[in-house]
Amino acid sequence: MNLKRLYTLLLLAAATNLSYAKDNSRFYVNLSGEYAIPVLGNRGFEDQYIQTYLAPSAGGNPVSLSSTTKKTSFAAGYWINGSIGYCISPNLAFDLGIQIGLSKSKKTYRETLEEFGDLFTSTTHVGNLLLLSPAIKYRYPLGTNFFIHAKAGLALPLGAKFYIEDLAYPNRLTNAEVKTRFSLGFTSGIGGEYRIVKHLWALAEINVTALNLDAKQKTIVSYSEDGQDLLNKIPEEQRTTYYENDVQYNLGFTQGRRNVQQPFEIPLSRLGLRLGLSYYF
Repeated sequence: MNLKRLYTLLLLAAATNLSYAKDNSRFYVNLSGEYAIPVLGNRGFEDQYIQTYLAPSAGGNPVSLSSTTKKTSFAAGYWINGSIGYCISPNLAFDLGIQIGLSKSKKTYRETLEEFGDLFTSTTHVGNLLLLSPAIKYRYPLGTNFFIHAKAGLALPLGAKFYIEDLAYPNRLTNAEVKTRFSLGFTSGIGGEYRIVKHLWALAEINVTALNLDAKQKTIVSYSEDGQDLLNKIPEEQRTTYYENDVQYNLGFTQGRRNVQQPFEIPLSRLGLRLGLSYYF
């Protein structure tokens, strides 16, 4: 490439940025809807593998255990996303986003006995999910009415409620609430915006969020047999299970401590497509 052509390209790029900078809007807000799918190898409860063995307690009948092999995430489904941002320069912006999960996902684990059917079913439900996502956004204009962007930042869980419902044969139903430890996640995305009118832009973005939460404790909130409330049969000190990383087992039992187990992971990573609007002012 000769110097004349290079100089021409630099002038065109500068002119594009200058024309884009004529709009003195520094702040913006945007609102978008999103549909997300699981990513990053999260393990779920959707595919089934069967392991059969003879259980003495079941009279030697074969028992099938179903487990998880498929990617899944409690964050899959629909989201509403909003953010407010400040343009540090024509190309760089700070973006503070809030993400609200709308899907009430649930995953199920089963143990079945061929003669009697399900011996044990455990279903994990997710309640409201709320994430804060501060990020840095790089914007590159392609003319005066369109720009592409890339951003990277953090995913900070502000609220996440999980519930476990256990149904044991024949009709013993246990409901528990799970609290999680705070965990730091990451988010990134690429997309573009097209000007509809002077201050209003259409937004499209592909976004990836990487986040998993570890269970901290599980507390039984209800217990019934054949529809009869029997929570009082469980002493209060035995209703809460604590999850700690340093737990050691001896023949399947924790050493020296009751109601303490190793933590399990709740997957929240997702890949989503966002469509929405941005307003600059």
